[in-house]
Amino acid sequence: IRKQLNREGSSLDVLSELFQITPRGITLNMFLMNPDETVVLRGQAQKLSQAFDYITILERSSYLENVKVRYAYKRKIGRKSLIDFELSSKVTSSGKRKK
Repeated sequence: IRKQLNREGSSLDVLSELFQITPRGITLNMFLMNPDETVVLRGQAQKLSQAFDYITILERSSYLENVKVRYAYKRKIGRKSLIDFELSSKVTSSGKRKK
């Protein structure tokens, strides 16, 4: 545990950054950081454009690069529509912060 906490780019660092940069209108339901340094995010947006704008925000993150859409589906709940999405990304090389 101590080794993970001392390493830059740890899951806690990435999660903290996501908390800071995720805009209103985006809800994250799942955060998974794999041993191969990939991150998977699953969430919801009110509009498809919000989900794609979120990719741009994530690309500017200190810890993430090569953000890709795995899926984005529109579904109706009563009269409202929601976009369910899943994104994947690599943690920057060696977990170092981008300059």
